Amino acid sequence: MVLVPSSDVDNLRVSPAFEDEDFLAGEYPIEVQPLFSSGEPLRFISDECGPFDRRSNISIPLWVALYLEKHGKCVIQTPDWLSLQALKRKLREEREAGAGSFATFPDHLIQVAFMLLSRNYLQADYLGGSSARNQIETILTEIILLRRAKITEGLKQMDVATTVVGITNMTSLERECIRPQTSLILDSLRDMWTIREELSGSESRGF
Repeated sequence: MVLVPSSDVDNLRVSPAFEDEDFLAGEYPIEVQPLFSSGEPLRFISDECGPFDRRSNISIPLWVALYLEKHGKCVIQTPDWLSLQALKRKLREEREAGAGSFATFPDHLIQVAFMLLSRNYLQADYLGGSSARNQIETILTEIILLRRAKITEGLKQMDVATTVVGITNMTSLERECIRPQTSLILDSLRDMWTIREELSGSESRGF
C-alpha cells in the first residue's frame, strides 16, 4: 500500500476542515486537577464549569482546561488513550482492520491529541520526555497516513456501478476532508451513467 506523503499531514492540519473540527474538539471533556477552589461555577455564554475544589478532579471542556492550565489554575490529566502503549494498540487495530475497513476511532481524537501535545509551557518530562512525545506524534501521524491511504484507495475504486460509499468508523474530520472529492467523483459518475443510459436507449431503438 502506497502511503500519502508526510507533508500531507501538515497540509491537513492547516486546512479549513481541520480548523473547523479543531474548534469543535475544544468541547471535548477532559479531566483536570484544579489548583484553586471556588464556590461558584465559571459561567460562559453557552455553558458553565464548576464549582471547583482543589481536592477533587473535575471534567471540563478542553478549551477551558487549556486556558486554566496555561495560567497555573489546573493540571490536565493525560487521557489513557494518549499513552504510547494505547496508541500502538490503536495502530495495530487499524492495520488489522484491512484495506477496506477502518478501526473504531472517536471523533476529534487526533485534534485533541495534537492540542495536548503542543503545550510547550509544560515541563520537559511531560508524557515521558521529548523522546516519548516524538514517538507518540510519529504513531499518530502513521495512523493518519494509514487511514488516508485507505480513503484514497477507496476513492480510486469508485466507478459507474457505485451506489453506496462506506464511511463506517470514519471521523467527522475525514468525512469533511473527502467531501469535495467524493461529491465531484459522484457527479462525474452520474453524468457517465446518464450518457451510458442514453446510448443504450438509442441502440435499443435502432438508431
